[in-house]
Amino acid sequence: MELVPPETKGYTTALLAWIVAIHYAAGTEVEAKEAIETLHKTIEKSENWVMQNLRDLIRYDRMRVVGSNLHYISSKEGALKMQETIRRPLSAKEMEEFSHIADLALEDTDCILMIVRTKKDRQVVDLVKQVTDRIYVFDSSFFPIDLREDLSILNAIIPFQMAAAIVAQRIGNDTSRYPYDIENISHSEQYAFRTK
Repeated sequence: MELVPPETKGYTTALLAWIVAIHYAAGTEVEAKEAIETLHKTIEKSENWVMQNLRDLIRYDRMRVVGSNLHYISSKEGALKMQETIRRPLSAKEMEEFSHIADLALEDTDCILMIVRTKKDRQVVDLVKQVTDRIYVFDSSFFPIDLREDLSILNAIIPFQMAAAIVAQRIGNDTSRYPYDIENISHSEQYAFRTK
């Protein structure tokens, strides 16, 4: 699915391994298997969504990815993935915290990608719509799985991974190679966060 270097697949791979292990240990591996079988639908729908909105996704200078509870994690990973590949500033926000800044820190040209799980989340969408109409909502009508389920975390990241891969490719960012003529800081053993 991702057209980016292998190390960026770590998030999804780790989640999948943990979820399968937890459900196997709990004797609920059938639920995990059923959730995993929905991923192809989310991949297909996400790719279609990106292609339908590609022109807009390419032109946005500022994007924010917003999620609540379990999907705040999805929003953080989604923003990181898109920032790494598209190479534009993105931020991730927790839904309730975002509601406090929606009317003060947004501009009508901002693009907001929102993972919506609850009625409270929907209220934040309504608030943001008063400032900008550049909102993309990912809710249970988008995904083939209930976003309140823990297994939905596998599905929730996919639209952002697809946007990261496709937009990067379309704007000419070769994600298979390091973009600068300097040492690759994120993979160097000499930096403190990479030492063993």
